[in-house]
Amino acid sequence: MDSIHASQRPIVSRSIELVRKSDSDLEMFLEVQFANYIAERVASGESESKAREIALEQRKGYFPNGERTDAHRVYTIKSHPEGEIGDLWIGRPEPAETSAWWIYFIGIHPEFRRRGFARLALSEVEKVVLNLGGSRLGLNVFGTNSGAKSLYLQEGYIEVSAQMAKQLLEPA
Repeated sequence: MDSIHASQRPIVSRSIELVRKSDSDLEMFLEVQFANYIAERVASGESESKAREIALEQRKGYFPNGERTDAHRVYTIKSHPEGEIGDLWIGRPEPAETSAWWIYFIGIHPEFRRRGFARLALSEVEKVVLNLGGSRLGLNVFGTNSGAKSLYLQEGYIEVSAQMAKQLLEPA
């Protein structure tokens, strides 16, 4: 860990831009994202085979034939002079429904965390959703991610529901 405490790191830039990923960058992003998604589900108590099955089904639904769609958009978060600082994925759970959008993933690279970039990205994606005709933006957050949950609450997101589970036996 670096010698500067996270709260002392200055925000170098006050503006960011969201740039849609190229086809090759999208494929690399999806490979990593779905591997991480499977790991999160397993860590939450689901069997690896079930987690893989769900992830594959979802990926096929969101990106048919591995191609981008208007209902799911994946961006690189860029800042000047830092360059690429993270990734953002938004989508409509129901492609025909244009008002409700969801953040499927937002991630800031470790070296840029705790500097306000996630907050800026949330603000920017709200503008994108409004420009796409959306009026509501939702997200899910794993219970183990207390930092993200705190940020979302500070930014006006409200907890709508919570899933809870208790592992009675170790998964097979």
